[in-house]
Amino acid sequence: MYKKEELTNLIIKFYNELSKCSIETSKELGSYDMQIKQFHYLTLIDKTPNMTSSELSEILNITKPSVTEIINKLTTLGCVYRGQSELDKRVFYIKLTEKGKKIVKLKELAAEKFAEERLDSLTDEEVNSFIKLFIKLFG
Repeated sequence: MYKKEELTNLIIKFYNELSKCSIETSKELGSYDMQIKQFHYLTLIDKTPNMTSSELSEILNITKPSVTEIINKLTTLGCVYRGQSELDKRVFYIKLTEKGKKIVKLKELAAEKFAEERLDSLTDEEVNSFIKLFIKLFG
Protein backbone atom coordinates (compact mmCIF):
# COMPACT_ATOMS: atom_id res chain seq x y z
CA MET A 1 0.00 0.00 0.00
CA TYR A 2 2.91 2.32 0.75
CA LYS A 3 4.10 2.24 -2.88
CA LYS A 4 0.62 3.14 -4.09
CA GLU A 5 0.56 6.19 -1.79
CA GLU A 6 4.06 7.16 -2.87
CA LEU A 7 3.11 6.92 -6.55
CA THR A 8 -0.06 8.94 -5.95
CA ASN A 9 1.95 11.64 -4.18
CA LEU A 10 4.49 11.73 -7.00
CA ILE A 11 1.75 12.07 -9.62
CA ILE A 12 0.21 14.93 -7.61
CA LYS A 13 3.61 16.59 -7.32
CA PHE A 14 4.17 16.17 -11.07
CA TYR A 15 0.75 17.70 -11.79
CA ASN A 16 1.49 20.62 -9.47
CA GLU A 17 4.81 21.25 -11.22
CA LEU A 18 3.06 21.22 -14.60
CA SER A 19 0.48 23.65 -13.25
CA LYS A 20 3.22 26.01 -12.04
CA CYS A 21 4.82 25.83 -15.48
CA SER A 22 1.47 26.69 -17.10
CA ILE A 23 0.90 29.62 -14.75
CA GLU A 24 4.40 31.00 -15.39
CA THR A 25 3.89 30.70 -19.14
CA SER A 26 0.49 32.38 -18.83
CA LYS A 27 2.07 35.32 -17.04
CA GLU A 28 4.76 35.59 -19.71
CA LEU A 29 2.09 35.55 -22.41
CA GLY A 30 0.03 38.17 -20.67
CA SER A 31 -2.84 35.71 -20.68
CA TYR A 32 -3.07 35.00 -16.97
CA ASP A 33 -6.86 35.00 -17.26
CA MET A 34 -6.67 31.74 -19.26
CA GLN A 35 -7.34 28.55 -17.38
CA ILE A 36 -4.98 25.60 -17.70
CA LYS A 37 -7.65 23.50 -19.41
CA GLN A 38 -8.06 26.23 -22.05
CA PHE A 39 -4.43 25.69 -23.04
CA HIS A 40 -5.30 22.03 -23.48
CA TYR A 41 -8.23 22.92 -25.74
CA LEU A 42 -6.00 25.14 -27.88
CA THR A 43 -3.51 22.30 -28.27
CA LEU A 44 -6.26 19.88 -29.32
CA ILE A 45 -7.55 22.36 -31.88
CA ASP A 46 -4.03 22.94 -33.17
CA LYS A 47 -3.30 19.23 -33.56
CA THR A 48 -6.58 18.45 -35.34
CA PRO A 49 -7.00 20.31 -38.64
CA ASN A 50 -10.56 21.25 -39.56
CA MET A 51 -11.99 20.27 -36.19
CA THR A 52 -15.71 20.82 -35.73
CA SER A 53 -17.53 21.48 -32.47
CA SER A 54 -19.00 17.98 -32.67
CA GLU A 55 -15.54 16.42 -32.97
CA LEU A 56 -14.25 18.44 -30.02
CA SER A 57 -17.32 17.34 -28.04
CA GLU A 58 -16.49 13.69 -28.78
CA ILE A 59 -12.79 14.04 -27.96
CA LEU A 60 -13.47 15.79 -24.66
CA ASN A 61 -16.52 13.62 -23.92
CA ILE A 62 -18.63 16.67 -23.06
CA THR A 63 -21.91 18.04 -24.39
CA LYS A 64 -22.13 20.23 -27.47
CA PRO A 65 -23.48 23.18 -25.43
CA SER A 66 -20.39 22.89 -23.20
CA VAL A 67 -18.15 22.97 -26.28
CA THR A 68 -20.03 26.03 -27.55
CA GLU A 69 -19.31 27.73 -24.22
CA ILE A 70 -15.62 26.81 -24.48
CA ILE A 71 -15.35 28.07 -28.07
CA ASN A 72 -17.16 31.30 -27.20
CA LYS A 73 -14.72 31.93 -24.33
CA LEU A 74 -11.69 31.19 -26.51
CA THR A 75 -13.14 33.46 -29.21
CA THR A 76 -13.59 36.26 -26.67
CA LEU A 77 -9.94 35.78 -25.64
CA GLY A 78 -8.96 36.15 -29.30
CA CYS A 79 -7.51 32.64 -29.57
CA VAL A 80 -9.90 30.93 -31.99
CA TYR A 81 -12.46 31.70 -34.65
CA ARG A 82 -15.06 29.71 -36.56
CA GLY A 83 -14.17 29.24 -40.21
CA GLN A 84 -16.81 28.14 -42.71
CA SER A 85 -16.13 25.07 -44.84
CA GLU A 86 -15.60 25.79 -48.53
CA LEU A 87 -17.31 22.52 -49.50
CA ASP A 88 -20.28 22.58 -47.13
CA LYS A 89 -21.44 26.00 -45.98
CA ARG A 90 -23.34 24.40 -43.07
CA VAL A 91 -20.07 23.23 -41.50
CA PHE A 92 -17.86 25.47 -39.38
CA TYR A 93 -14.34 24.57 -38.33
CA ILE A 94 -12.64 25.76 -35.18
CA LYS A 95 -9.38 27.47 -36.14
CA LEU A 96 -6.61 29.11 -34.14
CA THR A 97 -5.94 32.80 -34.55
CA GLU A 98 -2.35 34.04 -34.66
CA LYS A 99 -2.62 34.67 -30.92
CA GLY A 100 -3.84 31.10 -30.39
CA LYS A 101 -0.97 29.71 -32.48
CA LYS A 102 1.52 31.80 -30.52
CA ILE A 103 0.14 30.56 -27.21
CA VAL A 104 0.33 26.91 -28.34
CA LYS A 105 3.91 27.37 -29.57
CA LEU A 106 5.01 29.05 -26.34
CA LYS A 107 3.30 26.33 -24.28
CA GLU A 108 5.17 23.68 -26.27
CA LEU A 109 8.46 25.48 -25.68
CA ALA A 110 7.66 25.74 -21.97
CA ALA A 111 6.88 22.00 -21.86
CA GLU A 112 10.19 21.22 -23.59
CA LYS A 113 12.05 23.41 -21.10
CA PHE A 114 10.18 21.76 -18.22
CA ALA A 115 11.13 18.29 -19.47
CA GLU A 116 14.75 19.23 -20.15
CA GLU A 117 15.18 20.72 -16.67
CA ARG A 118 13.82 17.59 -15.01
CA LEU A 119 15.51 15.02 -17.25
CA ASP A 120 18.88 16.76 -17.25
CA SER A 121 20.01 14.92 -14.12
CA LEU A 122 19.15 11.49 -15.53
CA THR A 123 21.35 9.16 -17.54
CA ASP A 124 20.31 8.13 -21.04
CA GLU A 125 19.30 4.73 -19.69
CA GLU A 126 17.13 6.33 -16.99
CA VAL A 127 15.49 8.62 -19.55
CA ASN A 128 14.69 5.63 -21.78
CA SER A 129 13.23 3.73 -18.81
CA PHE A 130 11.18 6.79 -17.83
CA ILE A 131 9.82 7.12 -21.37
CA LYS A 132 8.83 3.43 -21.47
CA LEU A 133 7.08 3.68 -18.10
CA PHE A 134 5.35 6.92 -19.03
CA ILE A 135 4.05 5.38 -22.26
CA LYS A 136 2.88 2.31 -20.38
CA LEU A 137 1.03 4.45 -17.82
CA PHE A 138 -0.39 7.16 -20.06
CA GLY A 139 -0.28 5.74 -23.58
